[in-house]
Order: sequence, then C-alpha cells, then structure tokens
Amino acid sequence: MSVADGRRMSAARAYLHEAIDRPNVRLVLHCEVRRIIFDGATATGVEAVVPEGVVSFSARREVIVCAGALESPLLLERSGVGDPRVLAAAGVPMVAGNRAIGGNLRQHRGIAFMTQFSEVPGGSAVLPFGTATVAAVLKSDLSASAPDTDLLFYPFVVPGHDGAPARIGGAAVGFYPHSPTSTGSIHITGPGLEHAPRLVPNYLSTDHDRKLLVAGFARFREIVAAEPFASIASSADLPKSEDEEGLVRHSLEHGAVINHPIGTCALGPSGAVDDQLRVRGTDRLRVADASVMPTLPSGNTAAPSMAVGWITGDLILDGVSR
Repeated sequence: MSVADGRRMSAARAYLHEAIDRPNVRLVLHCEVRRIIFDGATATGVEAVVPEGVVSFSARREVIVCAGALESPLLLERSGVGDPRVLAAAGVPMVAGNRAIGGNLRQHRGIAFMTQFSEVPGGSAVLPFGTATVAAVLKSDLSASAPDTDLLFYPFVVPGHDGAPARIGGAAVGFYPHSPTSTGSIHITGPGLEHAPRLVPNYLSTDHDRKLLVAGFARFREIVAAEPFASIASSADLPKSEDEEGLVRHSLEHGAVINHPIGTCALGPSGAVDDQLRVRGTDRLRVADASVMPTLPSGNTAAPSMAVGWITGDLILDGVSR
C-alpha cells in the first residue's frame, strides 16, 4: 500500500511535491500535450493546449514522455512516430517508423462478486489504506510451479451491473490472473486530441488466459466456501455456469479491468524503445512509464512504474555526466 503516517500517499506527494521548489522544476496545470516537436527525427520540445491557447515548451536536452500506457503511444503517433500504416490512415506525416508503438497492450482482468453479511454489523470509516484490505497471492492449481492469481477482499459492497447502490454490512471478493498472454492495441484515428482512439483490448483471447480463469475461479469457490466466511456471507451473483465458455462470457460481460495497462511502448530487441528507454528511430526522446514494460508484473503496477521513473532518472544523469 502507498501509505505514510496513516494516510494514502500519492506519487505526486511523495516525489513531485518534494522537488517542486527546485529551480529546475516547473509544474504547469490544466495542460494537455498534443504533439512532440521534432527537428528531423530529433525531439526539441512539446506543443501543448492550455486554457489560454496553444503553447510550446523547448527542451535543452531531452523530451521524456510519461503519459501512461494508454496515452503515451497516442502522443507518439500524433507526433508522427509509429506504424506507418496507422499514421497514414490517421493523416499524420511520418517522422519515424516504429511498428511496435501501440501494440502489446496487456491488462489484468478479473471478476468481483458482491456478498451480504448476515451476522456482522456494518460501519463507516475513512479508508486510509486503500480499498482491498485483504489480499492473497495463490496458485490456481496446487500443482503449478508458482503463484499465478491474486485474490482480493474489499470490506464493502460496491455498485454492480444491476445498478445497486453501495452498502455496508457486506463485502466484495474477487480475483484476477497474474500474467495474461492476451495482447491488444490502442492507436490514433486522426491527428488531433479530439479524435477518439481505437482501443482493441482483446481480453481472454488465448487458451492460457481462458484456462487460468477457469482454474482461478475453482480455487476462489473453495476459499469463499470455507468457514467462517461461508456462514455469514451470501454469494448470490456467482455465475451459473462454471465451464470455460460460461466463465469467459461472465468475465467479459460483468468483470472488470484492474487498471494495470502496460506494454504499448515496450522495451526489447524489437520493441518500441531500447534498453535505455530511448524511442527507436528518434533522438533525444524517451518513454518512462508503464508502457515500456513488455509483460505484466504479478501485482499492481504503481510501484514498478515509480521504479521505471527512478531508473530513467539514473539513465539521464549518467548521460549528462559523460
């Protein structure tokens, strides 16, 4: 959990606020970058929309893109860096061809079930430690070589697909497989911020992911059927079908993503960025966020994303010191 002194701690409070008074830091609010400015294939700054209009910011050394796994590839493509076919279809002049940008989108997708407690009284309190107060990392199959599933427990009932309001005196319990192999994509459809992207998530499209979902659900049922949970909780919204087709359909219709998108500017020998996180085909341009991760970490992506930022800082300082 990201917690300090009993309260939730954001990355902004932990890092940005500590550095905001430095002379080399300037924070601009209500600002959306619409493209990276290039001189040839060299990044020289960014063009952004602010309440007063359009402004440009120049970079003396490098441009570092940190917009996340959904926005970073879109920004690069709007700037002319991406798959030539995507750029041509969107009407964007090509600066650098890079077919890996926007592909390899991976997400944790899980299922949550609402329960009502028959004996435990409800209460109200601030949630200083996040929503999932209990978590388990487990094997969906006891013969597996390593844990492959997360089980989460939330001490409240949240609105579901039936539109029911949040209630106390209940719980939400759910699970998600760790390392999905299904990959999707996100790409621009036009040159401007006003053009909606084309998102193809492609969830549960591989046999690996479908079988892991089925195995995870079987383990989930064993756990929620155990005492003392089983005596006080009703799980009326469990899917009626437990075969692969039924569970996959239930997950796609009633499940949810865990907001862990990664991989759309992945590093690797044929990836969008190299091992210094420099965008291939360009100069003075890096990406430093979850989009550079080629595969999903087993758990949440917040701490690994902060680690990417920390490592990128070291890479930049190393380059400056040479």
